[in-house]
Amino acid sequence: MGILEEITDVVVEGDKEKLITIVNKALAQNVNPRDILQKGLTQGIHIVGAKFEKMEVYLPEMLLSAEAMKAGIEIVKPHIKGKGIQQEGVVVIGAIQGDVHDIGKNIVAFYLEVSGFKVYEQGLTPSKEYLVLWQKKKKELEKMGLAF
Repeated sequence: MGILEEITDVVVEGDKEKLITIVNKALAQNVNPRDILQKGLTQGIHIVGAKFEKMEVYLPEMLLSAEAMKAGIEIVKPHIKGKGIQQEGVVVIGAIQGDVHDIGKNIVAFYLEVSGFKVYEQGLTPSKEYLVLWQKKKKELEKMGLAF
Protein backbone atom coordinates (compact mmCIF):
# COMPACT_ATOMS: atom_id res chain seq x y z
CA MET A 1 0.00 0.00 0.00
CA GLY A 2 1.31 3.43 -0.93
CA ILE A 3 1.45 6.32 1.46
CA LEU A 4 -1.46 8.17 -0.20
CA GLU A 5 -3.68 5.11 0.21
CA GLU A 6 -2.53 4.89 3.80
CA ILE A 7 -3.56 8.53 4.34
CA THR A 8 -6.97 7.77 2.79
CA ASP A 9 -7.47 4.76 5.08
CA VAL A 10 -6.50 6.68 8.21
CA VAL A 11 -8.93 9.50 7.35
CA VAL A 12 -11.64 6.84 7.05
CA GLU A 13 -10.57 5.40 10.43
CA GLY A 14 -10.72 8.89 11.96
CA ASP A 15 -7.38 8.49 13.75
CA LYS A 16 -6.12 12.08 14.03
CA GLU A 17 -2.77 11.30 15.72
CA LYS A 18 -1.90 8.55 13.27
CA LEU A 19 -2.83 10.80 10.35
CA ILE A 20 -0.56 13.59 11.62
CA THR A 21 2.34 11.13 11.69
CA ILE A 22 1.63 9.77 8.19
CA VAL A 23 1.14 13.20 6.59
CA ASN A 24 4.44 14.39 8.06
CA LYS A 25 6.09 11.20 6.81
CA ALA A 26 4.68 11.81 3.31
CA LEU A 27 6.03 15.37 3.30
CA ALA A 28 9.43 14.10 4.49
CA GLN A 29 9.39 11.69 1.53
CA ASN A 30 8.76 14.68 -0.78
CA VAL A 31 5.27 13.57 -1.75
CA ASN A 32 3.57 16.43 -3.57
CA PRO A 33 1.43 18.32 -0.99
CA ARG A 34 -1.40 18.68 -3.52
CA ASP A 35 -1.38 14.88 -3.97
CA ILE A 36 -1.55 14.44 -0.21
CA LEU A 37 -4.56 16.73 -0.18
CA GLN A 38 -6.37 15.46 -3.27
CA LYS A 39 -5.39 11.79 -3.48
CA GLY A 40 -5.13 11.12 0.25
CA LEU A 41 -7.13 13.43 2.52
CA THR A 42 -9.97 14.33 0.16
CA GLN A 43 -10.31 10.77 -1.09
CA GLY A 44 -10.72 9.59 2.50
CA ILE A 45 -13.42 12.10 3.36
CA HIS A 46 -15.28 11.23 0.14
CA ILE A 47 -15.33 7.58 1.23
CA VAL A 48 -16.64 8.58 4.66
CA GLY A 49 -19.30 10.77 3.04
CA ALA A 50 -20.45 7.89 0.83
CA LYS A 51 -20.59 5.57 3.85
CA PHE A 52 -22.56 8.21 5.76
CA GLU A 53 -25.10 8.46 2.92
CA LYS A 54 -25.53 4.66 3.01
CA MET A 55 -25.83 4.82 6.82
CA GLU A 56 -22.75 2.62 7.19
CA VAL A 57 -21.22 5.23 9.51
CA TYR A 58 -22.93 7.81 11.66
CA LEU A 59 -22.28 11.44 12.52
CA PRO A 60 -19.77 10.76 15.35
CA GLU A 61 -17.56 8.68 13.02
CA MET A 62 -17.86 11.26 10.26
CA LEU A 63 -16.86 14.02 12.67
CA LEU A 64 -13.80 12.03 13.81
CA SER A 65 -12.76 11.60 10.18
CA ALA A 66 -13.34 15.30 9.53
CA GLU A 67 -11.21 16.28 12.53
CA ALA A 68 -8.43 13.98 11.35
CA MET A 69 -8.65 15.45 7.85
CA LYS A 70 -8.61 18.99 9.25
CA ALA A 71 -5.39 18.19 11.14
CA GLY A 72 -3.86 16.84 7.93
CA ILE A 73 -4.90 19.95 6.01
CA GLU A 74 -3.28 22.19 8.61
CA ILE A 75 0.01 20.33 8.12
CA VAL A 76 -0.18 20.45 4.31
CA LYS A 77 -1.51 24.02 4.00
CA PRO A 78 1.83 25.86 4.45
CA HIS A 79 3.37 23.68 1.73
CA ILE A 80 0.66 24.64 -0.77
CA LYS A 81 -0.11 28.29 0.01
CA GLY A 82 1.74 30.92 -1.91
CA LYS A 83 3.17 28.65 -4.60
CA GLY A 84 2.82 31.11 -7.46
CA ILE A 85 -0.85 31.76 -6.77
CA GLN A 86 -2.27 35.13 -7.73
CA GLN A 87 -5.29 36.48 -5.90
CA GLU A 88 -8.48 35.55 -7.73
CA GLY A 89 -10.99 37.38 -5.57
CA VAL A 90 -12.48 37.72 -2.12
CA VAL A 91 -14.99 35.37 -0.48
CA VAL A 92 -16.78 35.27 2.87
CA ILE A 93 -17.94 31.83 3.91
CA GLY A 94 -19.84 30.47 6.89
CA ALA A 95 -21.99 27.58 8.00
CA ILE A 96 -25.42 28.88 8.88
CA GLN A 97 -26.45 29.08 12.53
CA GLY A 98 -27.90 25.78 13.68
CA ASP A 99 -25.82 23.59 11.36
CA VAL A 100 -24.34 20.66 13.29
CA HIS A 101 -20.92 20.72 11.63
CA ASP A 102 -18.76 22.79 9.29
CA ILE A 103 -16.89 20.02 7.46
CA GLY A 104 -17.96 21.00 3.95
CA LYS A 105 -17.44 24.69 4.63
CA ASN A 106 -13.90 24.06 5.84
CA ILE A 107 -13.02 21.98 2.77
CA VAL A 108 -14.44 24.58 0.38
CA ALA A 109 -12.70 27.43 2.24
CA PHE A 110 -9.38 25.62 2.04
CA TYR A 111 -9.72 24.92 -1.69
CA LEU A 112 -10.68 28.53 -2.34
CA GLU A 113 -7.68 29.74 -0.32
CA VAL A 114 -5.14 27.55 -2.11
CA SER A 115 -6.74 28.54 -5.43
CA GLY A 116 -5.92 32.19 -4.83
CA PHE A 117 -8.99 33.61 -3.10
CA LYS A 118 -8.77 35.74 0.02
CA VAL A 119 -11.18 33.95 2.37
CA TYR A 120 -12.91 35.44 5.39
CA GLU A 121 -14.20 32.49 7.43
CA GLN A 122 -17.12 33.30 9.68
CA GLY A 123 -17.27 29.95 11.45
CA LEU A 124 -20.21 27.81 12.40
CA THR A 125 -22.63 30.21 14.02
CA PRO A 126 -23.32 33.31 11.92
CA SER A 127 -26.94 33.93 10.98
CA LYS A 128 -27.87 34.54 7.34
CA GLU A 129 -28.69 38.13 8.25
CA TYR A 130 -25.25 38.64 9.82
CA LEU A 131 -23.49 37.41 6.69
CA VAL A 132 -25.58 39.63 4.43
CA LEU A 133 -24.76 42.67 6.61
CA TRP A 134 -21.09 41.63 6.60
CA GLN A 135 -21.14 41.51 2.80
CA LYS A 136 -22.55 45.03 2.57
CA LYS A 137 -19.74 46.39 4.79
CA LYS A 138 -16.85 44.81 2.85
CA LYS A 139 -16.47 46.63 -0.43
CA GLU A 140 -13.80 44.17 -1.66
CA LEU A 141 -16.11 41.18 -1.23
CA GLU A 142 -17.03 39.52 -4.49
CA LYS A 143 -18.54 36.20 -3.45
CA MET A 144 -20.31 34.67 -0.47
CA GLY A 145 -20.53 31.00 0.42
CA LEU A 146 -23.15 29.66 2.80
CA ALA A 147 -23.32 26.06 4.01
CA PHE A 148 -26.75 24.81 5.03
